[in-house]
Amino acid sequence: MSTIENYDLAGWQRVAADACNKIETRLFINGNYVDAAQGGRFETINPANGEVIAAMSAGTLEDIDKAFHLIKNIQAGICWVNCYEGGDMTQPFGGYKQSGNARDNCIDSYKSYTQSKSAWIQLAQQ
Repeated sequence: MSTIENYDLAGWQRVAADACNKIETRLFINGNYVDAAQGGRFETINPANGEVIAAMSAGTLEDIDKAFHLIKNIQAGICWVNCYEGGDMTQPFGGYKQSGNARDNCIDSYKSYTQSKSAWIQLAQQ
């Protein structure tokens, strides 16, 4: 396994270029990578240097209809449509079935990491 010390700038650029070649650019709907219904694409730009990272599938209303059909049929989770990691940071995440043992990003996560305790002590005779 390589360590960070084994890479110079050219080495990191090769690693980044290799990673860009492996980016999946199709839509991920219902557990499958699919092309956009109308075949549209848009370029994703690296803000650091203005270079094109990848040409991604551009979803349309037909693709959103597929996504909503999926959303209606899942039991729990977060679905992002036309965004990634969007929404409110207090939206519950995880903790259902095999996705962990507690919620994250919400008041439920606080509750899952704390344990309430009570003590009743009588200090004087009545």
